[in-house]
Amino acid sequence: MRETVRACEASREFGARAVAIVSSPFYYRLSPTAVYAYFREIALNTPIDVTLYNIPMFASPIDVATVRRLAEFPRIIGIKDSSGDIAQMLRMMAAVEPARPDFVFLTGWEPAMVPMLAYGLSGRNIRHGRSCAKKLLVNYMT
Repeated sequence: MRETVRACEASREFGARAVAIVSSPFYYRLSPTAVYAYFREIALNTPIDVTLYNIPMFASPIDVATVRRLAEFPRIIGIKDSSGDIAQMLRMMAAVEPARPDFVFLTGWEPAMVPMLAYGLSGRNIRHGRSCAKKLLVNYMT
């Protein structure tokens, strides 16, 4: 956790306003309690805003209850979910938005982009966004 906070400090020094952080590598799964404790410590000690990054294929998953609890920390400003689980993302939005209407929900899974935008997703951050950003913007705007 200390290394992550140092990385957040360095990011801020380089001019970043926020960072995206995963919970742990895939080879060491954390319980929801441990995931909460990890992000809680970061939220209490980082000088920069944090976006949770839920990518269960490669890191410990962040469940709905944990996201709801972590959203109570002002430094945690949103989540990028790359799980592909649209129902879970909708449950997250329903659990967090009443208390934190400013909380940002992003998807990193291309097939979920259009349906999730229809349900009120804040936006997307997907790998093809860098290579065909203009086409994605045109699709979004029409």
